[in-house]
Amino acid sequence: EAAFTEALRLDPRFMQAQAALGETYWRLYDASRDQAWASKAVEASREAVTLAPDDVAARLSLGITLQNT
Repeated sequence: EAAFTEALRLDPRFMQAQAALGETYWRLYDASRDQAWASKAVEASREAVTLAPDDVAARLSLGITLQNT
């Protein structure tokens, strides 16, 4: 999580880091079932899609989080 957050601090438009952060948050939710992680996963994944609407990784990240929350 820290590496992706730092990458986004350096470049807020780094879509791949944003999508990876969404997946990381999803894995944290999956392990803990803490709804706060699920919310962060959806938010990060939506931001990735906003940054690159046609990117498969961004859409996959969002799809995984929305399907399973």
